[in-house]
Amino acid sequence: MKKYILTVILLLATILCCLGQQRPAEIAKRKGELAHATTDSARIQLLLAIGGSYRFSKVDSAIYYIDKATALARKTHFLVLEARALSDKGSIILDSGDIPQGYTYMLQSLNAISKAGDDSIALVAHGAVENRLGNLFMELGEYN
Repeated sequence: MKKYILTVILLLATILCCLGQQRPAEIAKRKGELAHATTDSARIQLLLAIGGSYRFSKVDSAIYYIDKATALARKTHFLVLEARALSDKGSIILDSGDIPQGYTYMLQSLNAISKAGDDSIALVAHGAVENRLGNLFMELGEYN
């Protein structure tokens, strides 16, 4: 019986963690950090984090913040962060049901990351983009 109760508690905790939504206080904290960020890379990462926080509740807000991150990454030539932003946008659009548009942003992300070089951060980002493309093809039922 103890194992059953423990299993139920762990399952419920996992479900709560997987919902992926941030509390409004956490989003407000990140917005405050964004207002005081001193580097462009920190601003981009905070914009992406805020956009990700809205991913499942306010898609328009998520895209707004991710678009701001994309624009800043392009302006400052942070190719890896630009690729991540495009991949995040593609994933959000895919989740909202527009598969062709999601695919378009993921391909743009792949193109951006291919220009970033072969350092370890770029390779990790490339793997993340490839993973999201794999998820997209699973959505389509294209396994080959």
